[in-house]
Amino acid sequence: MNEETNVIVALRLPASLKAWLQQQAKEQDRSVNYVGRQLIERAMEEKQGAGA
Repeated sequence: MNEETNVIVALRLPASLKAWLQQQAKEQDRSVNYVGRQLIERAMEEKQGAGA
């Protein structure tokens, strides 16, 4: 039951958060999409852990 499904997520970020996300991507030498996906996955794991 651990099926992966592609989902498109659009975020509306204030300029300061967009700049922060871009800086994180640059520091990690990754794309903004990759860093955003990591953040979403981490938040989902934390939420699941809190609900357990």
